[in-house]
Amino acid sequence: MRTVLQENEYGCGIACIAMLFGISYGSAAKRCAQIFHPGDGIYREDMKALIEDPEANGKRHFHIVNEGKLTQTAGLATVARVALLWGQFLLTKGTIQRGSDGNVYNHWAVWDPKEMVVRDPYGYRKPLLLKHFYELEQA
Repeated sequence: MRTVLQENEYGCGIACIAMLFGISYGSAAKRCAQIFHPGDGIYREDMKALIEDPEANGKRHFHIVNEGKLTQTAGLATVARVALLWGQFLLTKGTIQRGSDGNVYNHWAVWDPKEMVVRDPYGYRKPLLLKHFYELEQA
């Protein structure tokens, strides 16, 4: 799996789709057009539905086989398959980053268990507080 960087401020979900399906960012943006919210990105329920949709993804779609919260005691070491990750950016002092409107910056990333690395479409420029995982199995 290769890391795909997001091309705009809210494009992390699009970049994750590109990583998971091995397609370009542009192709992923077309696939996500109906669920992308400008100024907000892709919501969790929409992302989960897209990943499992055989009509949108053809032969290469996924099933979510396990999902849960990530904690200090149950971290990524317990996730054996490729997983979609969701969380928030942190400020340097460890607090969750908020925009000028007070909203939290949510973020998507991908767990690559083969390389044991989080593939961050933002380019690893800010620390992440990963909160949820969606473990995937190719259908």
